[in-house]
Amino acid sequence: MNKHCDYWRELIPEYLDGELPARTAGEMARHLGSCPACRRELARWQSLFALLDLPEEEPAPALTAGIMAKLEESAPPSVYPGYRPAGALGLALCLLLALAAGFLGWLWAGAPVPALPKAIGVLFRILDDLWHSFAPGGFIHTGTGEAAGMLQGWAAVAGRVVWLFWAIGETLLVLARSLSAGIWLIMGALGLACGLMLNRAMRPGTR
Repeated sequence: MNKHCDYWRELIPEYLDGELPARTAGEMARHLGSCPACRRELARWQSLFALLDLPEEEPAPALTAGIMAKLEESAPPSVYPGYRPAGALGLALCLLLALAAGFLGWLWAGAPVPALPKAIGVLFRILDDLWHSFAPGGFIHTGTGEAAGMLQGWAAVAGRVVWLFWAIGETLLVLARSLSAGIWLIMGALGLACGLMLNRAMRPGTR
């Protein structure tokens, strides 16, 4: 081994691949003939290339099937093996439709209209005010020169928030006064039955 061995060893992969020019390949062959250390390095590279050239073996179908079966057996059981999202969603939709139908029937029977629809509209206006307030160009970004306008905007938003809570409270009060105790009892029983059905649908092992 001499001081040029590092140079020739770096060329061994290209030499084995046949990528060296003819002149350099000839010089490489002459060096290998006179350097036992580089020949040993060449032999190690040849062994590595031989492993890379081995054909890829496909696993036997029976082996693949056995491995998959073992994986299925060792997989942890589902937290809700009998949980059926579609069934639970259907029950929830049925409950929602029942409540909506009862509410429409209550209004059709001549009961006073609560303030909830108007409250929902106010809520959307509040969100719209907040969006335009914090957007570029809104009264939050107008600077100190327009402090009065900013305070006026905040006061309007605060007033609508107060009215929103008042409208929701009025709606709940109207509902509580308009329905008799018997209707509340029926609605409670229906709610309890729907809750039990949902619980059964989500219970592990339910089919």
